[in-house]
Amino acid sequence: MKPSEIRQSIREKRRQLNEEHRSAASRQICEAIAERADFRAARTVSVFLAFDGEPDLKPLIAMAWGRGQRLFLPVVRGRGQPMSFAAYDRSTKLVANRLGILEPDPSNVRFIDPTELDCVLTPLVAFDSRCHRIGVGGGFYDRTFAFTKATDITRPIKLIGVAFELQKIDAIKPQPWDVRLDVVVTENQTYQGAPTS
Repeated sequence: MKPSEIRQSIREKRRQLNEEHRSAASRQICEAIAERADFRAARTVSVFLAFDGEPDLKPLIAMAWGRGQRLFLPVVRGRGQPMSFAAYDRSTKLVANRLGILEPDPSNVRFIDPTELDCVLTPLVAFDSRCHRIGVGGGFYDRTFAFTKATDITRPIKLIGVAFELQKIDAIKPQPWDVRLDVVVTENQTYQGAPTS
């Protein structure tokens, strides 16, 4: 199948999850991420708010705030541009962007450079066991985190994919611009990306 067909198929499957299963699976995903040493050690973390049937990270977000971790939400600037990351706490005012995704109100928010993030919880539409991902198609994450592919990067960032098990497919043929995830966490297990050669 073409990526566009995979996106349509998986998104439809994800939307059809009943709320009880979605809620239980989301809690399992949050618990698995919360127990990861790399997540616990992270001081600056990018999270996302569930959209179009994505796993709900609210339990993990509340836990991270309780631990004193600094959280940020991605802000989509425009087609062909990298994302920005805005500070997110309990008092942050949220507004819907042109895609209908909630973001911090840009008129009153602090931003962080992506290179300063320790951990990025990454939404996706589909993934394979080697932690290649298919996103929504805008290339926002790939464009923003292309710098992580450099061999001389001095400050490593952990890219953690977040998905339901039903989003796993057999194999994804990566494109040269794709940024592979370090791991993908589902309600069933954690998939480790193969070491880069």
